[in-house]
Amino acid sequence: METQTNEQKGLALLNEQRPTLAQLVLVSMPQGTTLEQATNVAIKEISNYEALISMKPELKVCNPKSVVQAVKQCINDGLTLSQSSGLVYLLPTKVKVGQNGNQDVYDWALSYDPTANGRLSIAYQSGSILDHKLPTHTFDAEGKLDTVTFEFLVPSFGQPR
Repeated sequence: METQTNEQKGLALLNEQRPTLAQLVLVSMPQGTTLEQATNVAIKEISNYEALISMKPELKVCNPKSVVQAVKQCINDGLTLSQSSGLVYLLPTKVKVGQNGNQDVYDWALSYDPTANGRLSIAYQSGSILDHKLPTHTFDAEGKLDTVTFEFLVPSFGQPR
């Protein structure tokens, strides 16, 4: 009997969770979005994860439940796993899952973290910021980075911006 790898288990669990992923997609989609459209987005994110693990084999060792949680978090944040978008980092992280006698037991978990552009996207979606300018940098006499200035426009209520 052949045992499944974490990669195979993770993909199987994602496909099993497709209805739940579609429901999560519906939460952040515009009014009137159909369940079929949301399911298609969920399928796309599963496909994006498959593409990522083919390019980053280190992700294949991650615990299947952590894979599902990372994909859910990405969908909850209104982001995509598409590598070309550059909105999220996915990294294998060793986490303590228990003890066996006096010995700590560790497993690989998939860690999800939005990139700077991902965080900007989340802020735009929530209305926390309305616009931003690219950061500007200044350097000291030795050529080392001194300051970074980032300007952004936030909503103002009851007064002009």
